[in-house]
Amino acid sequence: LFATGLQLLSLIAVYQLPSRSVTAAEPALPVEAKAPVLAGVVKTVWKAIKEVFVLAVAAPPAARLILFLRFGMSMGFHVFYTVMQAIIKDKFKFQPTDYSNYFAFIGLTYAFSQLISRAVINRFGKNQTFLLIPCFLLLGGGRFVTATTDNIYIFYSGIVLTVGALGIVNTSISTTITRIASDSNVGGLMGVLDTSEKLAGIGGPAIGGALYAYSTFAPVIVVCMGYLLLAVAVFVGYPRYVLPAIDHKERESTETKAKTE
Repeated sequence: LFATGLQLLSLIAVYQLPSRSVTAAEPALPVEAKAPVLAGVVKTVWKAIKEVFVLAVAAPPAARLILFLRFGMSMGFHVFYTVMQAIIKDKFKFQPTDYSNYFAFIGLTYAFSQLISRAVINRFGKNQTFLLIPCFLLLGGGRFVTATTDNIYIFYSGIVLTVGALGIVNTSISTTITRIASDSNVGGLMGVLDTSEKLAGIGGPAIGGALYAYSTFAPVIVVCMGYLLLAVAVFVGYPRYVLPAIDHKERESTETKAKTE
């Protein structure tokens, strides 16, 4: 809670800064003039929360499931990030060159996953259930390996598992969005998913920090269990909600095309 409050205070403090330097001849704005700025910040954050909440409550089950998956993945990243910083700094004693190699390796691995993801996704067709489940299990396994190993080569092997699976999952979910949402709603749904990820970026570090303060290994356990929960959600929710939504859209597209011809 303290970390979350500190982040919100930092955001407010940034908006409180003057847009240009203040000199003796140009006094700072009075407190009354800053009030609208603060109100605008609060209004923006509250609007984002309501937007995500409205989709979660009012949207079809397939869209809610996609929102749950994207939000859960983002939360997992931010919670685990607290541990990752300790691993690369304290366990492996990373230097500036090591950090540059680390981020370059992640970028290269993710780019490679994007090159192969389309071919992999097409092999599974519209039913991505048994593609996503192994990917979520690989995400959890990769996180566990990177958190427990003392060998730098095994550490990077865990990074390959994590980033590769993440790239395939992201592409699969994006493809599924275009299959379940109408052409006029795709952009709106993508925007709400992006907003949910940003909200996870606020709450995730706070939760990760609290777990790390309780036990240095607690964030790893929570994240791995979270990926297992996402795999179960896919196993249950994709055949029940996503596949019928895809079939419904395909039938509507076929009927619309038949009427126009």
